[in-house]
Amino acid sequence: MLSNSHARKKFAYHSRSTLGERTAIALSRQVHLEEGESEEKYKEEMSEGNLVKSFVFGGLDGCITAFAVVSSASGASLSPGTTLVLGLANVFADGLAMGCGDYISERAEREYIRSEYEREKWELEHYPEGEVKEMRDIYTERFGVED
Repeated sequence: MLSNSHARKKFAYHSRSTLGERTAIALSRQVHLEEGESEEKYKEEMSEGNLVKSFVFGGLDGCITAFAVVSSASGASLSPGTTLVLGLANVFADGLAMGCGDYISERAEREYIRSEYEREKWELEHYPEGEVKEMRDIYTERFGVED
């Protein structure tokens, strides 16, 4: 049997598209904080997950392109020093490009989530009946919840 807090965490997770990402995160945060977790621990866990994703993606990309540059330089019979410089320059450039790309991607995602939240908030303020019906339809379709 699921604990009440676990059920609330699942509800928050599955409500992301319905309630909006921010609201779902706030609900999840509230449940975790009620269980005695600190706000700092929660933020740390969230940022660690994003860092792992970025490191894995960037690391794989960096390995492949660095291998390609070094192999090409070696195949072209360039000196070992030149090959090393090209390889290091590639690693530096890839790191910079991946960092900028990740930053821009995260910023665009946050802006999209914020705009969706504002739209849903506006719809709820101006046509609450429609939003309630929409939420009921979603819960019925996804979870089999009936009135």
